[in-house]
This record gives sequence, C-alpha cells and structure tokens, in this order.
Amino acid sequence: MPSSPLLLAGCASTPRPKTGDIAFRLHWQGEDDLDLHVAQPDGVEISFMHRKAESGGELDVDCNSAPDRICVAPVENVYWPIGRAPEGGYTYWVELFQKQQVPHAVPFTLEVLRGETVVHREMGTVGLGTQESPRFEQRFARDKAVKKAGG
Repeated sequence: MPSSPLLLAGCASTPRPKTGDIAFRLHWQGEDDLDLHVAQPDGVEISFMHRKAESGGELDVDCNSAPDRICVAPVENVYWPIGRAPEGGYTYWVELFQKQQVPHAVPFTLEVLRGETVVHREMGTVGLGTQESPRFEQRFARDKAVKKAGG
C-alpha cells in the first residue's frame, strides 16, 4: 500500500515527515491536538515530551501543537533512519491532548511504514469518553537483503 503524498498547507515551516527503517504516522482532520506515542523495544517512549531517542528515533512532525502550528491536513510522525531502528516489538498509541470547545469524537488513522511503503494501518477515535486509543503492537526485524542507500 503506497502512502499518499502529504499536503501540509498552513504548516509552511513544518518539514515533510521522514521515513527510514520504520515510521509511525498519525493522520486526522480538524484543529484538535492529537499526540502520537511510540515505545521502542527497550521501552523508551518517543512523543512530544521526549522527541528524540539515543537509538535515532525521532518525532519530526508535530501538527496542531500551538495556534501557529495548525495544519489543514494534520500529521504526526515518528521514524528511525535506515540502519538505526532497534529490532523487536514497538507499542504505539494516540492521545487526545487538547480538543476544540465542542465535545466530539476525533477519528484518526495510524500507519506503519517500512521505507515509503505502508505495511499496516489502524483506525480509531478519541475524544468522547476516552482520551487515549488502545495500544497497538508492531514487530520490526531488519531485512538482511536490503542495502543502505549509497551502499
């Protein structure tokens, strides 16, 4: 499943989400502030509170986190550069950090990417009765046949 190109209109200063060994990407609509959390195999969590891990994992896009960062097509992205992702099980979930005044459910889509390819997708909602999505699991094992770019 190829990933669709992202248009981050209204987020001119926001870089395009990066990919690598593995990436976790959150999509939703509206001005609510959803947060993506990813725990790597050793339990170290990457989120808006801890944007980078020693392993190389990084939250590189964080939409709707402030009034000047509202995006037309909001996205959050946590990725590990090629050759850096720890092998093992990753846990990932969505938290509703701040919502608009009117109570409503906020639908979201979570994608797991290997390079540019979406390998798994989860859909859900947060906002009415729950601030946090279920926790999802994804295993990562390095493909020995894949070469690094330029190598």
